This record gives sequence, C-alpha cells and structure tokens, in this order.
Amino acid sequence: MLNRQTSAKPRSRGELDYVFQEPEYIRYADIVAFFRRYSFTILAFLGLGVCLAAFYISYATPLYTARAQLLIDPSTSQFIQDRRTELSLDAAKIESQIAIITSDTITGAVVERLKLKNDPEFRSGTKSVLRRLFSPASEDAPAVTQPEGGEQGRIAVENLRSHMDVRRSGLSYAIDIFVTTTEPEKSARIANAVADAYERDQVAARTRAARQWSEWLETRIHRLRGQLDDAARNLQSLKSGRGYSPTQDTETADRPLSVAVLEATVEAYRNIYASYFQALTNAVEQESSPVVNARIITTAVPPLGKSHPRSKLILAFGLFAGLFAGVGVGFLRLSMDSSVRTPKQVKDVIGLECLARIPRVSRSFSFSKDPPFVSRGPSTSDRRMMFRYVTEAPFSQFAGAVTALKTALVKAGRQDGVRALGITSALPEEGKSTVSANLAAAFALSSYRVLIIDADIHNSVISQTFAPTATRGLFEVLKGEAELKDCIIAGKGASPDVLPVVSDKRQPVSYSWLSSESMLSLIRHLKEDYHFVIVDLPPLAPVADGLTISSLLDAVVLAVQWGKTARDLVADVTYGLNLADANILGVVLTMVDESAVNLRLKKSWKYY
Repeated sequence: MLNRQTSAKPRSRGELDYVFQEPEYIRYADIVAFFRRYSFTILAFLGLGVCLAAFYISYATPLYTARAQLLIDPSTSQFIQDRRTELSLDAAKIESQIAIITSDTITGAVVERLKLKNDPEFRSGTKSVLRRLFSPASEDAPAVTQPEGGEQGRIAVENLRSHMDVRRSGLSYAIDIFVTTTEPEKSARIANAVADAYERDQVAARTRAARQWSEWLETRIHRLRGQLDDAARNLQSLKSGRGYSPTQDTETADRPLSVAVLEATVEAYRNIYASYFQALTNAVEQESSPVVNARIITTAVPPLGKSHPRSKLILAFGLFAGLFAGVGVGFLRLSMDSSVRTPKQVKDVIGLECLARIPRVSRSFSFSKDPPFVSRGPSTSDRRMMFRYVTEAPFSQFAGAVTALKTALVKAGRQDGVRALGITSALPEEGKSTVSANLAAAFALSSYRVLIIDADIHNSVISQTFAPTATRGLFEVLKGEAELKDCIIAGKGASPDVLPVVSDKRQPVSYSWLSSESMLSLIRHLKEDYHFVIVDLPPLAPVADGLTISSLLDAVVLAVQWGKTARDLVADVTYGLNLADANILGVVLTMVDESAVNLRLKKSWKYY
C-alpha cells in the first residue's frame, strides 16, 4: 500500500527545516518590498502631484505683499486719564489699535485718497480665492458688478479690508500692516496710505480731545474765578470790620467765618485756579501741535518677489501629496489583492507549508548547444530552454530554489517513503511543467534515477518538448498496446528519463485510465526501477478528472503562480485533493518576483 495522508496538514519543522518562515510583524524588508511592488503607481502619482503643482504655479496670478510698520509708544501720556496713574498698553489696547486700523474710517479714507473705487481689483464684488488667483484684474476685463454711489465705496472698502492683514509683531508694541495685490507698487502705495491714514486719524483724535479739554477747562476756570473773587471780597470785608453775611456757597451759613478760614479758602481757590490755568495752557499747546502715541517706523517699499504662489512650497506640497496619494493607492491595491504572495498566506489559506519560492527566469540567458535531454525535435523554443534551466544555470537563483525543493523531497522520501510525486496546479500556465522538468533534472544531476511521466493529456508540453515525434506513450502502456521499455525516452548523460503521452485529437483518451489498476501497477513497478517518479499532472480547476491519479501517488505538490492565483481558488483545489484522498506535501510558489522576497531567501538562492 502507498503511504499517504488523508488530509492536508503542515509538516513538522524538522521535516521542513528548509522552509523560510514569515514573521507575524511588519519588517523593514516588507516595507521595501511594498514600495518596489507598487513603485510604478507611487511614481505615477508622484509625477502627477508635481505636474499639478507646476501647472498651478504657471497659471496662478502672482500676488505681491508690501509691509509697513507702526510703533505704539507706551510712554506717551494720554489726555483723558487719571492724574495719579499712567495708562500702560497691554494686549487689549494693541488689539484696539488694530481694530482702528481696519475700521471703516481708515480704510474709507484710503479708498477715497487713492481712488480705489476706480481700480478693477477693488471695485468689483468680492472674489473667491481661486478666482482671484487665476483671474488677474486688468483694465480691459469687465467688472463682475458695477455698483453706483455709496454702494461702490462700501464694496471697495470691503475688498481693501480683504487685501489687508494687520497683526501685532510678536510681543512688541509694533504693528505690521501687510497689503497684498497683483502689483508690487500698488501694494506698497496702499500699505503706506493705511499707515499714514492711521497716523492722521490719531492726530485728529488728539486735536479733538485737546479742544474738548480746553473748552471744559475754560468753563471751569471761569467758575473758579467768580468763586475766588467772592471769597476775596468776603475776606476783605471781614478785615475792614464791616461785618460779614454768609452766602449760599458757604457750608456754615448760620455763623460768621473767621479770618483764618476765609484766608484758607481764598488760598485754596487760588491754587486750584493756577493748576487749571496751567492745564489750559498745556491743552492749547497740544491743540496747536498734538503729540500722538504712534509713529511709522518702517515705510513700505515695492516687494522684490511675489508672495504667492510660493513655488518651492507648492512644489514640495505637490511632491508629498503625490507621494501620499501613491502610497494610499498602493495600500488600496494591496488590500484588494486576493492572490497568493507569501508563505504565510499559503499557511493561512490551506494550512500547508510553502516548500519553495521559485523566482521568475529572465529569457536573456544564453544556453549551450547540447541539451541535457534526448530530443528528436528542434531545440530553439523558449519552453525547451526553460525546462533545462537548472542544468544550464546551476548557480542561478532559479536553480537554488529548485535545489531547495529537491532537498525537501529527498528528506521526505527517506522519512515518509515519498518517491512517486505529482506536480499539479489550479490553472494552466502556472509553471507546473517547468517545475517538474527542472526538478527531475536536479535529481538527475545528483545521480538519482528519475523518470518524468507526462499525464497532462490536453497540454502535454513535456512530451512536445522532449518527445515530439513519439507514437507510443503512457496510455499505450496502460492499455497493454506497448511495452514500457519501448515507450520510455532515455535521458542523455545525467538527465532524467521521460514517459511521454501521445494525444490523438481524433481518438481522445479518457482520464479514467489514470486511476485504473494498470496505473497503480505501473507506479509500483516504476518505483522499483527509479529513485523518484515525477508525474506532470493536469491543472485541477479546468479538469476535475485529474484528481483521480493524485490518490495513487505518494504525495502531491501544488504549484501556485505568485501574485496571480487567487487564494480562494487554491483553497478550493486543496479541498478537492483532500476529498480525493491525496497526500498534499506542500505548495511551491512559482514566478516569484525577486524584489518581493526577503534578504535571507535571496542569500539562500545565491548560495545554491
């Protein structure tokens, strides 16, 4: 009886110590592999981001920002204040000055002075940021709206306010006035006009305050003068002995005042009158030449370069935006990828180990003239080259991966008696025939007697490559129409033998012969003459009948194309093999991209 398992299960670490385990965490190599795999997508979005940024820079309207700077002097005393304290400027007072600068009074004065109502950039309705950037104002361009009278002035004021940016310079008493327009000279002219309008407004405010203060002082002084005259007359009358009759302004109306009290009263009125008179003198001086607590310390000049768009910043933003978009699309594609790519996925999907990862072979390799197999046909096809790649390039990464698979099968043969091995796949063109031929060649190079049986009736590439003119083969032996020795194509030198299959489209052969007693007897007989018998099975998804032979073999290896075969299809095929009572030894990933494997596997390939 053949030694086979009834269900698919992973083999022990001792049996499969050549298998490279995938860690559960994300490694640096995984990140590098991700960027290599989706490098085209990432670079495409990277280029798109840079192109969009360059397009924006080319077509955006250049804007220019000019700056004027004011200084608020905290040491200047205020006109209206408590005599005993000095008002100190804090953040709230600075914000108050900023509010004055952006008020309708200042902006309106600038609009009238510079006639901004007639400027196309200020006379139309408020534009959006994008429209303002991509639609530069010009004299020929018609305004969006043409309001009349006061409405036009209000629109100009609002537009001017939207072009201004007034803010405190750090924690200092300086206030920066930024004005941004489409012309550098215009920006400087408006910034200076705003600063000058603020300074003029402060002078006017000081003048008005000084005038009001003077008027109040004059009224108060006139009243104090009358009170001083009355007190002086009462004092003089008391001193002359003519008696004194108190008035209604005196607190003690029912008793006469003494001379000392009257003298003190007169002196107090004189002092108050003197102080008010001095204040009036100062107020008159301030009214004629008012001193303000703000002055222009930086005059705006036309900027040398544009403030928007910032070419370097926008290019950098486009670069990083394209990079993030490309990485995001790459992650999206990765999440939507249902193919098999890693040994961990193989183990998670079907519970088996990945026996080997065979890399994709470059077709630029130069082969020798003498093929390792006996062939009666031409030796120029790509398929023939691929089937003997392991002998022509024994130090290639491909040969190293096949050697790793051979080592695993030799160990399995010693421990579990695996000598009749079937190589199959879920779909055609997944590399199963290439694996079968190169694996047989690797066994033959190690002095093993190896036979390849072509059991793929519909696509017998093994037979077409190594026995294109054969008239007898596997099915003739099973039917008893030919002797086995007459159908086997002997290998040349250290090469495997081949048992081809002869297909006749006029007389199709049933796959039922592969599960017959004749096939079982043939396998037993071949195991006595050969160390290993490798059977190239048909793909299982399109031809379910290929499952019948799998139960007659010691083990089956499933070839899965890296990055192409869907995981659910691999799971379905594995389930079918289990139902057919096949011993699934493991999975071989074929056509693996070298950039997708880790450094350890690369070194292993190169070592072999």
